[in-house]
Amino acid sequence: MTQSANTIHSAKPQVSPLFQKALQKLESTSVDTLTAPEVTDGPLYSDWRHVSSCIDFPELSALVRVCAALPRRLEDIARILYKPSAITIIEAPDPDLFDNCAHVLERGVLSLVGAEYDYVPKARVFTESKSSNRASRSLLRKRRSESLPTELVSQRPTIVVVQNRQDLSPCLRAAATGCFLLPSLSAGEVNILFRVTRGISLKAVLPDLLCKLPGDEALAGLRAEDLYAALRQPTSSGVSNALWQAVNSKNVDEVDGALDQVIGLGAARGQLEQIAEDLLSWKSGDLDWSELTRGLLLYGQPGVGKTLCAQKLAEQCGAHFVPASYAEWQRHGHLGDFLAAMNKSFQEARENAPSILFLDEIDAFGDRKTAAGDNANYTRSVVNALLEQLDGVGKHEGVLVVGACNYPSFLDDALVRSGRFDLKIEMPLPDKASLVDLLKLHLSIEIDEDLLASLAMKLVGSSGANIAALVRKARALSRQRKRVFSMKDLENVVATSVSSLSDKDVRRAALHEAGHAVVGYMTGKGVPTRARVGAKGGKVDFAASASLPCLDTLESELATCLAGRASEEVFLGSASAGSGGPDGSDLAMATELALKIEVSYGLGDSGLSWRPICSENLTELMADKKLSDRVEKRLQAALDTANSIVLEQRTIVETLAKNLIEQRELSGADMKHILQPDEASALSVPARNAPLQQEADPQIPKAGMGS
Repeated sequence: MTQSANTIHSAKPQVSPLFQKALQKLESTSVDTLTAPEVTDGPLYSDWRHVSSCIDFPELSALVRVCAALPRRLEDIARILYKPSAITIIEAPDPDLFDNCAHVLERGVLSLVGAEYDYVPKARVFTESKSSNRASRSLLRKRRSESLPTELVSQRPTIVVVQNRQDLSPCLRAAATGCFLLPSLSAGEVNILFRVTRGISLKAVLPDLLCKLPGDEALAGLRAEDLYAALRQPTSSGVSNALWQAVNSKNVDEVDGALDQVIGLGAARGQLEQIAEDLLSWKSGDLDWSELTRGLLLYGQPGVGKTLCAQKLAEQCGAHFVPASYAEWQRHGHLGDFLAAMNKSFQEARENAPSILFLDEIDAFGDRKTAAGDNANYTRSVVNALLEQLDGVGKHEGVLVVGACNYPSFLDDALVRSGRFDLKIEMPLPDKASLVDLLKLHLSIEIDEDLLASLAMKLVGSSGANIAALVRKARALSRQRKRVFSMKDLENVVATSVSSLSDKDVRRAALHEAGHAVVGYMTGKGVPTRARVGAKGGKVDFAASASLPCLDTLESELATCLAGRASEEVFLGSASAGSGGPDGSDLAMATELALKIEVSYGLGDSGLSWRPICSENLTELMADKKLSDRVEKRLQAALDTANSIVLEQRTIVETLAKNLIEQRELSGADMKHILQPDEASALSVPARNAPLQQEADPQIPKAGMGS
């Protein structure tokens, strides 16, 4: 679309001179003209004498919206639509209006232009409907590599009626000189339709009807048949009641306690319960929409239940659930199809408010800053389109957007700013207690608690999806062996499917995580909130770090990152590969942080010049020998600090490791008991690095072996 063809959004429907003249024109050309009855009495005379219009409901509705979208004056319509070579796109989101829009344009509005300005050529109108002629369908077919159809080569003005302009061929969109968007159903339109069909003066006001109608947001979600059925009611109150009934029939029943069905939410449960309570308060009229959270981002490892959480949130507050994802939109085809599918999802959410629009795998959109290569323009286009949609839906009451991703650090900064996703909630892997609850949920049989606890300990580090899959596999095993399902089947599946560490590796992993915990505590990060050792390694979680850290805080973070490696060296004589490996490993996080200190934060020995750091340019930066040496020196100093603390506090490290080996998971309270056995003998902690209390930043990495 050229810059001159920006979409012109319609005004509110009103009884304009253009509408009245176009209505008269349509009535004069109708093949189904109503004539006044010859008799002046009889059982039906009093009913039919009030019916003044011979135009059907769909045509009237289309005329109201077309006149609301186009300029008010006939002169302005002629100037825009009838310029030489003009191509005008009229977007009609309601699919029931295609044919009727074309009809009221040709027989009503454009006929007026032709009568007033007889020197302009007749405009041609094309629609997307199945009944369109061959030339029309050829015009609308999406063809990237072909030129415009022959019909468009002439200078005759052309008007295209389409549900979404992205459905048109790129060359046609580029050639368009104007684009008008038809409005959705509103109270103003209902008022006009009621008056026209009842023969009431168009200058009359019907406050008794308008004040009783549902709001425009609710009306916009109704189907055409709901409107037409309501308009058949004989009185204004009947019309209003029918529309309210149609709106209420779209409502979703609230399921009290639906979020209770999501196991392992932890601290996130309170925040989600508050969102549900706020949505219910808005529905009852006790809370203004401006007071609600603008958007919610759920992030965490695959399988932790982000989709289930969004579904249950919708159920608890009685909202429609509209699922969508990057992959679902992309499968429709090229960029135009992608954007059209995206628009359809957002439109569905608006039409079914109150609703929750769930955007899965939102991190697949990427970041415009790091987009490179052949896909850079594509990435920028889809991210820009998503931002535009989010801003647009933010203006409509009743739509809460919930995004979900595995890697929040991959998201574009503009996407996660306040006003788009106000609240960011991490969904952790389930703890041991939650694993027991998940096993009970999926097994649905009475099981010995000790056996469940034993299985849960072996499954530490598994997600809810992993547990469900294991139970399904165990049931399949029992069916295969032609026997009733028993816990023995599940034990066999866990033993064969869940990779387990040897006793030697478990001890190494426990010492590794204990090192992170103790060094983090001693450098001012506070008592860890959780530590675990599972089949794939371990992890230690801390509360959020300072949002504006100084150099000493960052150096403490470096020491904590390398503390697992230091602990292995102190207790076992050498380090394993557990500190390194993929993105997110201890060495990867420490290297990136040391680089940022040098070239991004202005806190190193590289001066004040700034350079961006991302996965794509790490190799290039580290190729600088002087910079690489400074980073290595900083990392070695952090490792020395960690070694020193582990040696000084080796008893505490060993105690933590022993508890991790026995229990596989420790809570913050468990570790506080070890790190602070009593107030009198609590370990002294340098106050200079005490962390600030704030909402967790999803981009702050967590230390852990193999995490």
